[in-house]
Amino acid sequence: MKRIFFTAMLVSCLAAAAAPMTVFAQAVQDLGITRVTPDEIARVSGMTADYVRTPHGYFHASCVQRIDQSEELQADGSIRRADGKIRQVAACAYPHFLRSGVRVEATTKATHLPEVYNGYLQLVSTIIATGVNQLNATMTVPHDPASKSGQTLYFFPGLVDAVNEDTILQPVLGWDGYGVNNWTIASWNCCKSGTIYVGNKVVVKPLDRIYGTMVRTVAQSWTITATDETQTSLPSAVLNTSGFFQLFDWVIAGALETYGVSSCSQFPKTGPIEFTGIQAYVAGRSVGKPAWTIEPGTDPETACTGASIVNYGNVDISY
Repeated sequence: MKRIFFTAMLVSCLAAAAAPMTVFAQAVQDLGITRVTPDEIARVSGMTADYVRTPHGYFHASCVQRIDQSEELQADGSIRRADGKIRQVAACAYPHFLRSGVRVEATTKATHLPEVYNGYLQLVSTIIATGVNQLNATMTVPHDPASKSGQTLYFFPGLVDAVNEDTILQPVLGWDGYGVNNWTIASWNCCKSGTIYVGNKVVVKPLDRIYGTMVRTVAQSWTITATDETQTSLPSAVLNTSGFFQLFDWVIAGALETYGVSSCSQFPKTGPIEFTGIQAYVAGRSVGKPAWTIEPGTDPETACTGASIVNYGNVDISY
């Protein structure tokens, strides 16, 4: 079954033309997302130091929109605040870059990639033709990598419209996603009208159990949540967002995406990471036996990894 990944991303620009470096510094300070390295800049033609790593490719730092838990992303791309006031998100002309180095212009609405988006090393997914209104999965935070050398690792379940591919909903567990050699959880939605949205981040620890869920609440409103069930005093990582009238029929049970990995020692010391309690719902009723399939990526570091389907509610990604 063919899998296609969207790259429809018109980036949102907060930078004032008169002072781009000042605004960039503020954006990085506010979000804390890991910057690209000199090696990545040299490898990706046209990318500059004011770009950051995300679960969706390399974006200019000012083109990442943070949404507080009290806010909600609306279907028209605006953000509704807790007091009911609306803040608009302006578009900008910065391109973004896929992990492979492919450049996507700000004016590009959609680009279909080959069978497997090569930012992924492992992907376990299925198509549920009717679309789902909820997906749950639990991840256990791995041990730290043996080698801590600036790599970024992302693990997540997710939901995508397999035809329109305008956006992906995902609670993400990341290593060094915020540049400080630790594990964090955050909820993401990318990239309707080219903007990448993220909620609050929460620092978690190895062996913590992380419960991730994407739930349609009312009409086209969705809540993406990642919760640490071990450290119960921690806040959840939440993003309230529109579903943009998508049919979320491409259901991702578990995926692994990386940046800056050049050796197997840069993965966690022990594995696999288990995605357990995976449950998709259609019209409020659980899907009994999803037909999961495994699709490895094409990058060289894929040789360090693997995936297996334990049963209908449990898949593993090894490293």
